[in-house]
Amino acid sequence: MILNLSLPGQQNSKKIPSLGLAHQYALRYSLPGIERAYWLKYAIDLFTPLERYLGVHWQAYNHPILPPLITQPQPYKLTSEAFILVYLPFEATAKVVEWLTHFSEVRFVIYADVPEKATVENIEIRPLCRQTFPEALSQSQGVICNTGFGLCSEALVLGKKILTKPLAGQIEQLSNARILEKMGRANVMTELNDQALIRWLDTGAQQCIHYPDVASAVAKWLASGKDLQATQLTHELWSEVKYSADL
Repeated sequence: MILNLSLPGQQNSKKIPSLGLAHQYALRYSLPGIERAYWLKYAIDLFTPLERYLGVHWQAYNHPILPPLITQPQPYKLTSEAFILVYLPFEATAKVVEWLTHFSEVRFVIYADVPEKATVENIEIRPLCRQTFPEALSQSQGVICNTGFGLCSEALVLGKKILTKPLAGQIEQLSNARILEKMGRANVMTELNDQALIRWLDTGAQQCIHYPDVASAVAKWLASGKDLQATQLTHELWSEVKYSADL
């Protein structure tokens, strides 16, 4: 999500204050996985020239970076049959299915761009659906996915273990994967690898992460007109992050 509180061209001509709030703005700082990408900050500033930037991420790293803006998900009733949720939209579905059939003792539910539901051995393939996907994520034992910020954040809140494959050459996803790995919240693979999946399946459950209401806090901070560097805001929000065994 990118929230710009004025049009980029306005701050010079009309002196209107401008603020950017987005996950991408966290990449202006030296995060794990992008230490050598010194050009990234300048590219972001050139693309969205603003007076102030607030990043959003899973760690602050002593920068003006806030916790994820995510609502607490609804806990769905668990099903009697355990399964792993798979969402790898940039992989050929047939290739993913062929990989997962090597693990006949595990049930997998894949969401993919298919016209209708299908079953192949131990794998159920479902069409993309905004209504049923959150329920499947909540009921799953874990998720296999790329390393986009949104889905991984939802998995962290739900306490789901993550096996992630960052998109090659996508610096944001590569950094996300490095951070999740350093946090001990995900296993990372660079290809659909049997050994990586075996190791991950043997890992235990994770704690749920409870993030505060970041959006409301930011709105109050903007209205106050104080703490322009967001130092106190950042500190207070991270102090409210909690961990527990369930939602």
